[in-house]
Amino acid sequence: MLGSVLLFHRQALDDISISTFERGASIIGVVLLSQERSEAGKRRDVSMLLRSLVSLRHDPSAELVGQAERLGLDLSQPVSLIVVEMDEPKPSYAARRLGMRPEFSNVVLDDLDGVLILLCNSTRARDLVRSVTASALPEFGPAYRGVLSRPVSSPTEIPALYATLRRALSVLARIGVRGHITDQNEMALYSTLFETHDQASLNSFLEATIGALLSQDLKRGSELARTLLVYFDSNQNAKMAAQRLGIHVNTVRQRLATIEELTGPWGNATRALEIHMALRLWSLRTPGPQ
Repeated sequence: MLGSVLLFHRQALDDISISTFERGASIIGVVLLSQERSEAGKRRDVSMLLRSLVSLRHDPSAELVGQAERLGLDLSQPVSLIVVEMDEPKPSYAARRLGMRPEFSNVVLDDLDGVLILLCNSTRARDLVRSVTASALPEFGPAYRGVLSRPVSSPTEIPALYATLRRALSVLARIGVRGHITDQNEMALYSTLFETHDQASLNSFLEATIGALLSQDLKRGSELARTLLVYFDSNQNAKMAAQRLGIHVNTVRQRLATIEELTGPWGNATRALEIHMALRLWSLRTPGPQ
């Protein structure tokens, strides 16, 4: 079905009005059908372009470069990939819906092997991720996870990059990430540590490392876990952490003292790294900004 036409009228329609309405609906149908065919043709072009680029074995032909330019992608400039895995809806449906939004014009996006793929010039990548996470994918619910690649300067690097991002998605699923698109640069450590772990072992790791903090936060809304994460991310500088949290530095110090009571001493490098790693995992698994 292309759509429906509703007419609200104060009085009953006479035969001429009904005939006019029917002709108008027919014209609307012709226009919508024409648009549908045009969009279907563009989707085929996009799908062919993506499949060609992720299987590229040599420099792209002039024809492929020209096709990319017509779709808004300049292969002479660095490009970035965004891969998104979702439970519902299907990636093909999500690709069609996103393609209708103006902020995704001149972006090559489609369902590829059951994953939503967005390919763009790297200068647009950050803005595109913000658009995806702020307004687009939340429409479909929080059951998605994704990875933003680092820029690559040559199209011949795209196949290896795509394979790397697909492996990263598996790691994110194992960690339990939902409603978040992660930078590829962040994934290196997670992939190294957790590519072979199952979700149960990761849950045990979090419980043993920061379980006491999470339990305290749940009971009292104390934000101890977030405070310690910001403290670590601020090079263990209490004043800088206080500025980022928007609280007084003495409050940060009081929270750090409470944290040490709950977790035990964490001043040595090995223990600090273990706790920081657990907090980063917790942050990834918690939807919304941390």
